Order: sequence, then C-alpha cells, then structure tokens
Amino acid sequence: MLVRWCKTSTTDLARLVDLIPIPKSSHLFCLVPIFHATLKSVQVPDYVDPKTIPTIIRAKWALMGVLKISTVTSSVTHHLVDNVTLYIVRKWDEIYPWMQFFA
Repeated sequence: MLVRWCKTSTTDLARLVDLIPIPKSSHLFCLVPIFHATLKSVQVPDYVDPKTIPTIIRAKWALMGVLKISTVTSSVTHHLVDNVTLYIVRKWDEIYPWMQFFA
C-alpha cells in the first residue's frame, strides 16, 4: 500500500495533508509512514530546474504532513515521548536531508 501512495500525484498528497485536522491529528500517526515513504522514494536534487520541481513539491507536502502531525502530537502529549517523535528520530537520516534542502 505504501508503494501506491509513493506514486500518487502531488495533488493527492497535498489533499491528504490538508485532510489532517489540526486539533485531532495525534491519532493519525498511521499516516506518518506514508509521508516518510514518499520522502524516501524521491532523491534530494542537487539543483532546481523544471525536471526536479515535481520531486521537490512531493517532498514538500510529505514533510509538511510529518510536521503537521508531529506538532499536534507533541502539544497533546506534553512531556511524554510520543510515537511520532520516536518515528522521526528513527528515520532522521532519511528526513534530515530534505529539511536541510528546504532550509
């Protein structure tokens, strides 16, 4: 199923992120692997040109999905270590290059 999501359109990925309700997104941890698989399925480009823009947009929406869920999850759990944070820490080597690209 993750493979199918990795190949979905950028528009569908953006819709998925937009469907995450801010106050109740902590229970949507199950979506984090979809966003991560999308980030993992596309390589960080060395440059920006018309050919790399679709990849960059997909990565942007995937990263926004992870951040949207993690922001709400951390505010809900307060001092407890939550599953989203643990997942991000485990996958940091694959997520960080995209964060660095967008910085």
